[in-house]
Amino acid sequence: MIKSKLSEFISPVVPSTHYRPDIDGLRAFSILAVVIFHAFPRVLKGGFLGVDVFFVISGFLITSFLLRKMARAAAQGRGVGIWG
Repeated sequence: MIKSKLSEFISPVVPSTHYRPDIDGLRAFSILAVVIFHAFPRVLKGGFLGVDVFFVISGFLITSFLLRKMARAAAQGRGVGIWG
């Protein structure tokens, strides 16, 4: 009962595993902002925000990975632990 409910809840939320060029583009912009900020601090005063964007993207990727893993485990009837 709980595994089907969990699988129904997680499956629509979990992004697919295919390559996402949009995420790579955001990561590139965030890294570029940090590099420009360090090289020319007067040119791009808010370049440190690139670090925040990079961490948000990383959190999204890690969370989606964990949710996919939990959904797969629930669909197979295993526990929903993320370390197994």
